[in-house]
Amino acid sequence: MATLLTSCNFGDSSDETSGGGLFSGHKPVFNKFTVNLPSAQTFNSAEHIDIVLTHSFAVTVAGGTPRLALTIGSNTEYANFLSGSSTNNLTFRYTVQPGDQDSDGIQIDNTLDLNGATIQFLFEGLPENAETLLGSSDASNILVGDPGPTVLSVSLPADNVYTESQNLDLTLSFNQIVTVAGNPRIPITLSSGIVFADYVSGSGSSDVMFRYTVANGDEDLNGITLSSVIDLNSGTIQSGSALNAILTFTSGSTSNINVDALAPTVTITSAPNIIAANATSYSANGTCSEEGQVVTVNIGGTDYLATCSSNTWDTGSLDLSGMIDVDPLNINANLDDVAGNSATQATLIRLKDTDVPDISSNIIAANTYITDAILSMDILFDQAVIVSGSPRVQLTFDTHVTNPVYLSYNSGSASNTLTFTYTVVSGEEDLNGIDLAANIDLNTGLISDINGNASTLNLATVNFGSVLVITNGPSITSLIEPVNATYPEAAQILLQINYDEAVIVTGSPRIALDIGGTTRYAVYSSGSSTSGLEFSYTIQATEVDPDGIDITATSIDLSAGTIVSSGTGNPAGLNFTVFKDPTTGVLVDTASGITPPDQVIGLSTAPTTSSTSLGLSWAVPTDNGTSLINYSAQYREIGDSTWITVSPNPTTNATTVNGLTAGITYEFRVAANNGLLGNFSAVQTAEIFDVMSLNPIAWLDASNINGDGTSPTNGTKIDSWVDLTGAATNATELTPANQPTIEYNAQNNLPSVRFENHAVGLQGTFTRSIGTDLTFIVVGQFDNGYTDKCLFEFKGPGSERGFFIDRRYASNTNYSPVLTKDSFQMWRIEDDGSAATVTENSSTQMFSGATMFGTDFTGTGTYVLGDDATGGNRMYGYISEFLVFDKALTPAEITTIETYLKSKWGTP
Repeated sequence: MATLLTSCNFGDSSDETSGGGLFSGHKPVFNKFTVNLPSAQTFNSAEHIDIVLTHSFAVTVAGGTPRLALTIGSNTEYANFLSGSSTNNLTFRYTVQPGDQDSDGIQIDNTLDLNGATIQFLFEGLPENAETLLGSSDASNILVGDPGPTVLSVSLPADNVYTESQNLDLTLSFNQIVTVAGNPRIPITLSSGIVFADYVSGSGSSDVMFRYTVANGDEDLNGITLSSVIDLNSGTIQSGSALNAILTFTSGSTSNINVDALAPTVTITSAPNIIAANATSYSANGTCSEEGQVVTVNIGGTDYLATCSSNTWDTGSLDLSGMIDVDPLNINANLDDVAGNSATQATLIRLKDTDVPDISSNIIAANTYITDAILSMDILFDQAVIVSGSPRVQLTFDTHVTNPVYLSYNSGSASNTLTFTYTVVSGEEDLNGIDLAANIDLNTGLISDINGNASTLNLATVNFGSVLVITNGPSITSLIEPVNATYPEAAQILLQINYDEAVIVTGSPRIALDIGGTTRYAVYSSGSSTSGLEFSYTIQATEVDPDGIDITATSIDLSAGTIVSSGTGNPAGLNFTVFKDPTTGVLVDTASGITPPDQVIGLSTAPTTSSTSLGLSWAVPTDNGTSLINYSAQYREIGDSTWITVSPNPTTNATTVNGLTAGITYEFRVAANNGLLGNFSAVQTAEIFDVMSLNPIAWLDASNINGDGTSPTNGTKIDSWVDLTGAATNATELTPANQPTIEYNAQNNLPSVRFENHAVGLQGTFTRSIGTDLTFIVVGQFDNGYTDKCLFEFKGPGSERGFFIDRRYASNTNYSPVLTKDSFQMWRIEDDGSAATVTENSSTQMFSGATMFGTDFTGTGTYVLGDDATGGNRMYGYISEFLVFDKALTPAEITTIETYLKSKWGTP
């Protein structure tokens, strides 16, 4: 059998077979039936719906009843073959049954159901089955059955605002009597949500009522919205013939049917305090839930109206400047809707305060401010103020006219007084009084009262004629903390402040200390007219500080005193913060049961053979029952308050200080330690230089009689005085009756050798090679009341020559002026072999003339101390130091050695 062609009714022919016929031997490719529908109409019960299928060939129907499947409503029905066999047109018919209903057009299946039959046509004498796939068709305009009851009109609730428990009644009038079963309903959309008007009555009539009873929370103020379709909700609405009602309907306008069973809401979002800044343009705002309704805002008893728009309200700008200041101030917002629902009132407690803080005065203490001094200004307001940020006040010095500085806010917020400070720096000066800007510079900060009223900023005083700034005065260069030790009762804690120039001190400046949690003060004790100041505190009974005292101050407290330059009178700097070091090793213990050792006495110095070191020795003090552990030996350059501690601490009563500089005068002191540090000794002074660099040929020093930095104990007779040059012999005396004694603290806290009518005295020899110039330098004292006594005498190969109280040597010219007696002096005798001079204390010339000292010899000479060689001019007095030089000293050398001796022995 030939293949069926299904694309269309007619089409191309194939050449599968040849021969005559309609298609000249070509089999049709397409042989679908064309579907012919009745004209658009509604077919009611018992009426026929005839559908004609047209084929391009005459077809024969045999063996059964073909049919077309129809969809009517939701049901499948069949239009059965009626007639047309052996023709091109086959007619199929469906008779509408009661209850059939399809209001939107039937549907025709596109496949012919042969239902056991055959439909064939002849092609070139052979039968061919007709295609069962039908051509396209649109039956949407063929309606079936009665339309059922339809809504003719809708009776709406009256235009109104419906509140809780009120009914929204809807009456739908149908075009015929209907029967209602179940619970059909009509959806109603409110702004608060979807609700339903439920069936109430009307079954068996043409008017059916639906009702919704407004519930709490329902709201729609813009008109309710009805659904246009009845929701059967599993029920039915039918005609008497059981035709279902048409569920769609059209109602009139519902824009004025409103529902309001929801209490409005109102809040206050913003309602600030009423202050000076906003009193004439005050506004409050908040949220609300009743679009277009009036919000009543009561501020301090007066109502202001605002409209709820987009769920917000705003009073706009209000002038409340006429309202009296009051605290507290009630602000209420209220909203009553058109249905009478009242919002819960929103309330805030605020205040009205338009009293702006004013500056009553600004004060800077009259003073002369120096480097590191804190210049402080108090600004007084007529009420407490709050500070935020960093306000400041421009400050103008003479040296900052074009580059001003600022007093910065320091403290006082929440009080009536604000303090502004500035720390004076070096280089600033104002000798005629500082000036301020006219107003406080807020510097992005704020000064206001507690309620936010910004203060006025104009200062009461801008010129301070008595506030001076001088920073070219002395500056602190160092702070020397107390020696690390344990301090007992009555011990002194010493601090030193060094300046870069000499200063004058008046009054009692002091430095604050913390000793065992109690504030104490180290008070100025010495140093005025020098560059170093010493401050001391004496430990009191019961004071204890086992973890170290603290220097709590950062600067010297003048305490009504002054510290000024000795040259210019400019005030000295006081701040020593950068120089502070920890004092954890400075301990206090007054309850140890130990008595500290006595103060060290007999401190003496002895130059060594090095120009960078000096020997120290002292008498061993009483230990008061507890053995001595060690000593604290300190030194410093004269005029400097920086005491340097010799390390390690010496454990005997002698030490050598190293690292000194030749030509510098130093001070030395020593204290003993037996677990508690005793008081330091009196200060001993010495110039450090290498005496041996001047090549003396004999050198005797009473502070170093033994030649090892020590001297015999006080009152000991001297049988040998060691020459420190190693070139001369020691000065000796074997006869005890002729031996002088050592006397401690004879001069400048140093020992000297005492001669009292001792025959001949100490003798030694020296050797010289020049034969002309010879120089003697002697430090000593002639007692008053004696004449014709010899301090020393020497002898060469010729006769003896001596240095007497009143003349060159026996029976020769007296000194003019006469020598000074009863006090220690320094004498220099210079002889070049032809002339001689005698000078007292570097400046007073006692003699100058032809030589009478007999220095023109070479070889060995003999010297005698405290008498002449014959033993007839016995001395009453002291010899402290004796030097012999086999040459004429240069002026520079004289200055060096005499400066050293003056510093050492305290001579004029």
